[in-house]
Amino acid sequence: MVLFKDGKYNSPSIPFAEMRAIASGKLDGRMAAVTEIVWNTGGSGNWEIVALYRQMNGKVVWQGVYWPAADLPDGGTMVGRIEIRQNKIHLYGEDPVHARKISKPLVVTSSVFERCRTTDRR
Repeated sequence: MVLFKDGKYNSPSIPFAEMRAIASGKLDGRMAAVTEIVWNTGGSGNWEIVALYRQMNGKVVWQGVYWPAADLPDGGTMVGRIEIRQNKIHLYGEDPVHARKISKPLVVTSSVFERCRTTDRR
């Protein structure tokens, strides 16, 4: 687990990590925030997850993680924009290699997020 400041993090082992696309809204009747996090460990590729956060006991807690890349429509390889509407998460893909933004979203619910082992389960 790393601490982001202003949506960014870096260290000798992680040259860059960044929260890029962010959305907030109601999921399952409770307020939530969803963000795409991309990072690089020094090689030629970037890694990406989408993280789900909720408020518990007055603190923001990481609730789960989802790896969408293979499921993004129309050749999307990275999440470029996120929206939360009607209890669903809309993940809009991008294809940075070909400079394409993809208008058809991957639509998921909070059930696709895997629970984090470090989550406070009180």
